[in-house]
Amino acid sequence: MRKQRMNGIQKNYIVAEAAWKAAKEIQSEKYAEFIALNGLHEIDHELVNADGEVIAENDYAEFNTAYELFAKREIENSGLAWNSYKTAEQALVDFGISIAPVKIGDLIIRETLEKAANSYHKCGNSTVRQNIIDLNLKLDVSTLPEALRA
Repeated sequence: MRKQRMNGIQKNYIVAEAAWKAAKEIQSEKYAEFIALNGLHEIDHELVNADGEVIAENDYAEFNTAYELFAKREIENSGLAWNSYKTAEQALVDFGISIAPVKIGDLIIRETLEKAANSYHKCGNSTVRQNIIDLNLKLDVSTLPEALRA
């Protein structure tokens, strides 16, 4: 079986997604460390002290500020990784749309995909976007004409 060939857009997406997941995991570990250092734990997404009391809502602001200082680097890295991931995702979606046929018979394909994937303030329809991404990651670019390989 021949190895699938990927273009730079596909590779960038895979790398950016892995980097974001790793940064998110590191940030989660830092959060767990912070709540443990403060004698807290989480139950059903609420912070609970050693006595089993849920932390009062007005104490959350102080807690969040302290956490942001404690995990400043991890939060920044996660944010940067997220931005890179979303940029790579958009590039992959744009590539997928660019190689779709303009029309098949009377059906307008490319324009419809573009509207569905990029509507709602650049969030788009997540199902359409994910399908475009999934199909593009399966695509062997060597099967495309040279001009479309990116």
